[in-house]
Amino acid sequence: MSVLEDYQTTLDQRFACCICLCPKLNMVYGQCQHRACDDCLYENNERRICMEKCPICGMNNSFPRSKPIIPLQTIDIQKYIGVQECPNGCKAQIWYWEADEHSKVCPSIHKTPSKQTGKVRSRHRSHVNDRGSVTTLSRSPNTSSDKRVTRSVSRSRRPQRQSRLSLLS
Repeated sequence: MSVLEDYQTTLDQRFACCICLCPKLNMVYGQCQHRACDDCLYENNERRICMEKCPICGMNNSFPRSKPIIPLQTIDIQKYIGVQECPNGCKAQIWYWEADEHSKVCPSIHKTPSKQTGKVRSRHRSHVNDRGSVTTLSRSPNTSSDKRVTRSVSRSRRPQRQSRLSLLS
């Protein structure tokens, strides 16, 4: 096993939900410091009956009875370690290194038949690069050619960053 695969396995074991074993952004910490996703712990904003004890250590009432508001810091931590929502819009939460595999089966990417023409059409996809330009790839339903449109975002619209040196003087 490579060092990268070992690292990914470690993250997967430590930061995925201990119940469904999936990476999630909305994680709830118990009093015992174990973590589980809010989808597994709560149903209709109330803790599931089977979750009265922590599934890892067995501590009683470790998780709140009512679904808590997940702090943005918790979501940011999950994003920092590599959990992301599907970039194609299907709302699946995946590790960033699994995004290519997910794209092969993502329901948002796969083409749907058009009601008007009976032909297959695909959705518009946009990508913003580091320099501020936006590239949109779209396929016309009547032709088989792709059309790429690139437009630049004006730098004057972006807030200017000040260097640390200019702030000190």
